[in-house]
Amino acid sequence: MTELTSDRLPPLLISEFARYLASTLRDGRNIDRRTLSRLRRGQGDRFPWENMDIQLEVGDKLLDVQSRAAKRPFYIVAVLFPISPRMGGDGADIGGVLGKLKVSGRLTKSKENEFIGLLKIDRIEDIVGPLRHMVRYLASKDKTIDWIRLLKDLISWEDEDHKVQQRWIDSFHRPSRPTATERQRTEDGDDVE
Repeated sequence: MTELTSDRLPPLLISEFARYLASTLRDGRNIDRRTLSRLRRGQGDRFPWENMDIQLEVGDKLLDVQSRAAKRPFYIVAVLFPISPRMGGDGADIGGVLGKLKVSGRLTKSKENEFIGLLKIDRIEDIVGPLRHMVRYLASKDKTIDWIRLLKDLISWEDEDHKVQQRWIDSFHRPSRPTATERQRTEDGDDVE
């Protein structure tokens, strides 16, 4: 059995979970609506890891995770994924994605305040609702969530050093450089966010 800690992430477990999420996307585009529907059932739950439908759908992917608490980040990502069921992202964390929106003038002050509130949450049990709202907001702005980055961040969320929260703050204030596609669009004179 593997216990998840921020010091030792089992890469095989993370990659297997990524393959599971990707498997809900047929050919990377067409959506497996039945699976996503089952996952969606946990979105309104404060504790999705207590939802029997979610446990039945995701539980077999987490057999190597020892404690119930260590499984919680996986359940959270699983129920949020149907909000924006696309794999990818550029490795940016939630702070970096919001930072890019701020730079482009597309981030409202109320969403910035919600982000600050999200960062102040210490316990994983309390993050589901605010994070769900943030993921919905990013989906409405057509932003792709890096689900694996989010999963790794949630695994380490409760660490005493708050490195994840600090990294989100840093990346919010210093959003990553534009991607090659964004640079090309800028050189071509197209609008870039």
